[in-house]
Amino acid sequence: IPQPRKGSSVVAGSLVTLLGSATDPEDGTISHKLVWTSNLAGQIALGASGTAFLMGGVHQITATVTDSQGASSSASVSISVGGITSIP
Repeated sequence: IPQPRKGSSVVAGSLVTLLGSATDPEDGTISHKLVWTSNLAGQIALGASGTAFLMGGVHQITATVTDSQGASSSASVSISVGGITSIP
């Protein structure tokens, strides 16, 4: 998972970019089958790339892929989504 970067912080309400890739020895590139989830928000995107608006909190973002044989693999990163900054 190149995006979001592990340990990154964003302001609540900001658009979070999701970027991942997946390959399988039999199926080849299967990045289009990625399912993105957050432990706080549930499913947030599908495919190799996407964007999501996330509520405040520490989110465990997981990208999971399943090949044509039913085998699955996943990778996760944690990001912190903070409060909205005030404008003076």
